[in-house]
Amino acid sequence: MSIKEFQYVNFFTTCKALLGVIGFEGGLRQFNPAWETELHYSNKELSDILFLDLIHPEDKSITKGCIDKLITGADFATFKNRVLQKSGYYRTYHWHITACLKEFSFYAIGIETTGEVSQKNTTIPTVIPPTNTNTNAEHQYASLFDIAPLLIIHKDKENNVIRANQQAARFWKTTTEKLAGVSMDTLMPEDVDHHHADDLDIIVSGQAKRGILQETQNGTLQIDKFPYRNANGNVEGVVWFATDVTERLKVEQALRENQSLLSAIFEVAEVGIGLTDKNGRFVRVNPAYCEMFGYHAHELLGQSVLTVFPSELHKEVYKLYQDAVSGEQFLAHDEWEGQHKEGHLFDIEITVSRLAQYNKPFVVTLTSDITQRKQMVKSLQNSEAHLRMIIENLPIMVDAIDDKYQFVLWNRECEQVTGYSAAEMLHNPQALANIYPDAEDRQKLLNALHNVMQTNPGYRRREWHMTCKDGTQKLIAWSINSNIKIPGFAVWGIGEDVTEREKALSQLKASEESLRQSEAHLKFVIENLPIMVNAVNAENCFVLWNRECERITGYNAVEMLNNPNALALLYPDADYRQKMLQHFQSIVSNDPGIYYSEWKIICRDGTEKTVVWAINSQIKIPGFAVWCIGEDVSEREEALRILKTSEERLKQSEAHLKFVIEHLPTMVDALDIDGKFLLWNQECERVTGYSAKEMIGNPRALEKLYPDPAYRQKMLDAVQRVATDNPGYRRGEWIVRCKDGMDKTIIWAVNSNIKIPGFPVWGTGEDVTERQKVLKQLADNEGRLRSLVENMPVMLMAFDEKGQIVLWNRQCEQITGFVANDIVGNPSALAMLYPQPEYRGYRTKPLQYIAPYWQNDITCKDGKLKTIAWKDVSNQFPMTGWAKWITGEDVTMRKKIEQSMGINDGLLIAALNSVDSAICATNSLEKIVYINQSFCDLFGYSSEELLKMSIKQIMPADTRGSFVARHYFSFYTGAHGSFYEEIHHALHRDGHIFKVKLNAHRVKQEKEVHVLWIVTYLDG
Repeated sequence: MSIKEFQYVNFFTTCKALLGVIGFEGGLRQFNPAWETELHYSNKELSDILFLDLIHPEDKSITKGCIDKLITGADFATFKNRVLQKSGYYRTYHWHITACLKEFSFYAIGIETTGEVSQKNTTIPTVIPPTNTNTNAEHQYASLFDIAPLLIIHKDKENNVIRANQQAARFWKTTTEKLAGVSMDTLMPEDVDHHHADDLDIIVSGQAKRGILQETQNGTLQIDKFPYRNANGNVEGVVWFATDVTERLKVEQALRENQSLLSAIFEVAEVGIGLTDKNGRFVRVNPAYCEMFGYHAHELLGQSVLTVFPSELHKEVYKLYQDAVSGEQFLAHDEWEGQHKEGHLFDIEITVSRLAQYNKPFVVTLTSDITQRKQMVKSLQNSEAHLRMIIENLPIMVDAIDDKYQFVLWNRECEQVTGYSAAEMLHNPQALANIYPDAEDRQKLLNALHNVMQTNPGYRRREWHMTCKDGTQKLIAWSINSNIKIPGFAVWGIGEDVTEREKALSQLKASEESLRQSEAHLKFVIENLPIMVNAVNAENCFVLWNRECERITGYNAVEMLNNPNALALLYPDADYRQKMLQHFQSIVSNDPGIYYSEWKIICRDGTEKTVVWAINSQIKIPGFAVWCIGEDVSEREEALRILKTSEERLKQSEAHLKFVIEHLPTMVDALDIDGKFLLWNQECERVTGYSAKEMIGNPRALEKLYPDPAYRQKMLDAVQRVATDNPGYRRGEWIVRCKDGMDKTIIWAVNSNIKIPGFPVWGTGEDVTERQKVLKQLADNEGRLRSLVENMPVMLMAFDEKGQIVLWNRQCEQITGFVANDIVGNPSALAMLYPQPEYRGYRTKPLQYIAPYWQNDITCKDGKLKTIAWKDVSNQFPMTGWAKWITGEDVTMRKKIEQSMGINDGLLIAALNSVDSAICATNSLEKIVYINQSFCDLFGYSSEELLKMSIKQIMPADTRGSFVARHYFSFYTGAHGSFYEEIHHALHRDGHIFKVKLNAHRVKQEKEVHVLWIVTYLDG
């Protein structure tokens, strides 16, 4: 044996990695002793075994795939797999394999990685076996020496390198040729004397040294040193097997640091963390866990986890923790009730997982108190429903549009003001054109809306002329907002019909001359008006400050009139005040007229209020540079309260009061104690058709409105009681006969408490005829809908707010066997229908578990399980008194069939032949291609006879208009969906006709389509 060959052999026998030559047939042609020492097989056993037989079954496909790539031309392959020891245990190895196609063999090196932390960017060098060697053995040893993922260095006694492999050359960033003959003093100047002394000790003693760590300029090495013997057995050098552990040490350091960090996190985490042993007893709890349940740590340690749960949950909690201990990989997330040390229960959310440490199972529980979150969710749900009801019934216009400029909200006040119903406006692309028919005006509106969406979050009280359904025009002051986001609303607005206000201002302008002639009277009226009126002179001092201004701001007239600092009291911000003064000056000097603007004032008590001012410099009043009419829009008071608080002022202005009442958009009348009308305003004329001239002072006026004597006397008695027996305020509903003969329903608010001179009893009325009709129609529609729902051939179940079942229709009774009396109002109904443990949450809180679509197994009265596919339709069709209502379909048979489609043909045929239902399958030509035994029995044919027939042959001739006769091909192609059900007549072989129920399923498998028929016998 040559020296070079001996060197290779010595390396081969001393290397601790698995080195081997594997034939293309899979056998181990040559292997080093490490295979015997590491895997515990004998030399003969290894020679007889195939390499793939040692590999874990789950890793064989990866291993074979890598080997196949080498055979087809790849230079090398690296991968990990698990190798079987003779004892039956598996150990993990990282393999580097190259192929020698010339010799039909592989060169393999396996480094054990069992239990090690994997390192990133770890690579094993690629070495193609040399082609020119003296002998086959030398060639094999050299190849293994060069591709080994270890640094291998052969040194002589003088500390010089005799030979080094390519991994060592890469570590020192040179070549193997340049390393040969180099002194280790050059390669490792760090502590070189100590290492040389170690080497000499090994040469003298002949004993190896292992696990030596050495820092170098290129990284940290872990070195195993072995004596190197010549052919005569004498030690003449040392072989180093070294591993670059730089990255591994960094990872270990990071792990130590992470461990400290994890301990700190455990202590300061806000979520409760508990660690229990396999018996469910606490071994560690963090402060958050103790605080949540009210215990100290020493009170919980060693105690059962059941301590923090109510007794009724102990069985389920114990099972959960046992499952966690026994499961290899376990993670559970659920909501439970926890029990505080003081005894009260609260909602918690827990995440339970398994942790294995020191070959022992532990259970980690993460716990959060979700009581407040659940309360917030419930509060939000209640608030949303309440908000929608409020918006719908607000006495102001509220609408919203989406990003396509289509209405998505149109409340009842919008309907009342415009005459257009929500059904006509919502999602109607022509809706804007209806109320803004002028294209130019409509475009200006669209531009304003676009500006709000893109750049400007909104504006307040911009006025637009709107065309109503009856063709009249109304002036609406809109406040538009896109800043407060509401899902589905791109822009939403609040509108106020200010048409009447504009009319009043016009009338005010027309009366300018008469007002000038009675300045004193005007000031008296203004002083007592229930709206804010003030005026400033040219020096910006107040010269008018009426009582409403005093009430709103808290500042009296003495403090404000002729006070040069009065504006600073209302507008303390200098910039804001200057802006307001510039606005006034502009109106006075540049563009006299009437302008509307909104300003925020600071009241005497420090509160801020928003006032909308109508500023006027066009109608001249001596001593007034500018005068203003203001309305506090911070809080709008109810009309009745405004009327009551203005009683004294109205008494002093009787003529003014009658003028206002005459033009109110509400019916107002007054009666004396004999039942004669003293007041009949324009709205009364419009609603009834009778003019004031016909009604006021007419002793037979009441007969016109209430022609039935008994009904009329009943009304007069009620008026008398209000006027004499019990003065006050009463509200009642009466039916009046109009001039055109129509009956209308009027809700009258009759008042004798607020005294108006000459009016013993007066009342305000509202025509609710159309609303009553709508309410009656809604009630009738709901009754019909409930009747229809009760008899639908679809399962239908409804829940109230408490989660109890309030509807159980006939289809539910037919499918489950439980009648409505068993279920409706029964607090145990869900426990009867869903006794399974997995439905625990659904039984206790069904409203939270109902999803848009889901399936579950329901337990029938006879104990059988049926699979029901449910759908939540509550949001699309809300019903009064139903918090949730859902529809269901029995898909038990469909589910069985779908499950059976995944098994092999033989098992499928056996399963179908064992069921009671008659089943067959047909192809595109309506030919029967499969039948089960029940189908043969039902029709009286043998399977051979039926397989030669068409499905139409067993249907009577008088059913040509049926699904089978007319729609088979469109169903087969998918045009009629994938499921169809029909009651049909069938023809028995002996000629008698009987009735069946057909369930047709369109089934597609790869490129082939069949129709699967499930036939149920009904009667003869």
